[in-house]
Amino acid sequence: MSLIVTMSLFADGVAPKDLPPSAPYSWFLEEEYATTFGNYWGRFRTRSIEYTKAFPEEFAAFQSWNTIDNGAYRMLKTPDIPITDETYGVIHGDAHTGNYFFENLGTSEERLISIDLDRAQKSWFLNDLGAVVWHANMGMLVHFPDEREQMIADFKEWILAAYEWPTTAEELTEACNFRRQQMERLVAYGLTIDVGSFWWKFDVAYTYWNITGKIPNC
Repeated sequence: MSLIVTMSLFADGVAPKDLPPSAPYSWFLEEEYATTFGNYWGRFRTRSIEYTKAFPEEFAAFQSWNTIDNGAYRMLKTPDIPITDETYGVIHGDAHTGNYFFENLGTSEERLISIDLDRAQKSWFLNDLGAVVWHANMGMLVHFPDEREQMIADFKEWILAAYEWPTTAEELTEACNFRRQQMERLVAYGLTIDVGSFWWKFDVAYTYWNITGKIPNC
């Protein structure tokens, strides 16, 4: 008989889609929030590197990007980034807008707090940042299609400036498109379950947009 004990801390703060001044779009329109994103994921990378060095056995036991979800993503085109101790380690793995909150808005202590780390995995650190950019890209496509190209260029510039790790725009684009591939796999699976539900209809619409070339790369 075994006993498993879990401990949690309540995550307080403002959800990205509730951020002022132009909710639900502010999180990808305002430089302030893009800067907070970049700063957070840069610090996350630093702490993850420290974790790997301090706990090598625990790190080795982590699931990897190519084994999670029964290996559903093992055939994806990976970012062209060498695997080193500074580029590859434990990442969040699911950095969409439902998995973090903003705290201390409008102060020098403004920061991000992430939740729901059940998909934490060994992968390229840049893939977390790429996921943020991908979801911003989709929000811009749906709500501001005519301005999207300039908006996503600004967002990437802001977020990279705050990330503070040597990263090219091309590497960020590759990480963003890795998230796109993951979403395509998730959507394909979603088409096989809960037929007729809201999310099934979303998956049908996404698939149509993708097939007809309406979903751009990052």
